[in-house]
Amino acid sequence: MRMGTAIFWGLFLIFIGFALIIKYVFDLDIPVVKIVIALFFISIGIKLLIGKTKFFHTSQKETDIIFNETRLNGKDINSSEYNVIFGKLVLDLRDFELSDLPKRLEINTIFGATEILINDSLPIQVKVEAVFSGARLPNGNTVAFGDSEYSTSSFNPSDKFLLIKSDVIFGGLEIK
Repeated sequence: MRMGTAIFWGLFLIFIGFALIIKYVFDLDIPVVKIVIALFFISIGIKLLIGKTKFFHTSQKETDIIFNETRLNGKDINSSEYNVIFGKLVLDLRDFELSDLPKRLEINTIFGATEILINDSLPIQVKVEAVFSGARLPNGNTVAFGDSEYSTSSFNPSDKFLLIKSDVIFGGLEIK
């Protein structure tokens, strides 16, 4: 696949060069910039259709959800940070064990969607920061730009609790 990418970008640059030569030598009005932008988007679309490529997965960790949809249960959580980029994460914390507390969980959503299902009997505090996005909390608060907090009814800051810190940028977050 690496050689295919090199061939594509080589042909792409050669095409740009020929288009510029034709435009300036023969004084033809060729919209080179529009063609380059169109070919760039076509190449991204082809890479998305083909599937996993080195272009999108160069340093992807298991906790990064990029162009993908993932569902995790509370027992499946093996990291303290999850990143959702152009994807969707459904995090079901209803089976989360109290013995697993205290725990800090950070979820970053960029151009994606995150849905967190929580159990009101567990002490959980949620801190949300949103930028040009939509974040809905169980108490009815909605955040588009700014920050908000939510705590379950069993939350006590002096006891063990789960802290969920979520940053949402141009995406969506819903906590149920």
